[in-house]
Amino acid sequence: MIIKIEGDDRFVKNTKNQSLINTDLAGLKDYKNKKEMASKVNALSGEINTMKTEMSEIKSLLQQLVKQTSEK
Repeated sequence: MIIKIEGDDRFVKNTKNQSLINTDLAGLKDYKNKKEMASKVNALSGEINTMKTEMSEIKSLLQQLVKQTSEK
């Protein structure tokens, strides 16, 4: 049997196994959205770091090319 918890509409109690159940679907949706957004930010951060590394490599190669050209 499920009963409502007094003073907080977000929770109900299952009297059969004494479990407390959170019924706040809006809170769950917000949590999932924040988690997804954090995942996207982490992915983009990784991509930016990869691009920084690649740009540094390109810069180094260009510097070597300029040096070789100026020595001739």
